[in-house]
Amino acid sequence: MGLKAAMANAKDEGRKIGLIEGEARGEAKGREIGLAEGEVKGQAALLKRLLTKKFGPLSPASICKLDTATLEQLETWSEAILDCDSIEQLLR
Repeated sequence: MGLKAAMANAKDEGRKIGLIEGEARGEAKGREIGLAEGEVKGQAALLKRLLTKKFGPLSPASICKLDTATLEQLETWSEAILDCDSIEQLLR
């Protein structure tokens, strides 16, 4: 095999390795995003159940606010639920 052929093979191997590494990083990032989204959805679902148990059925506006909240907001509300007298007071 000549020098040109060896260089071409090395270049092809480099591309293959790059693609494999890129796929692995993409899969890891996808798992990370999926876990974070799952955590937010789980926290929102738990908070909805707790609020429903404490105050009765939730309004569509409350559900929308819970569904679009960040994990930080949901955690703050989850702690504050013990001290609030209404859903409106909690979700301000």
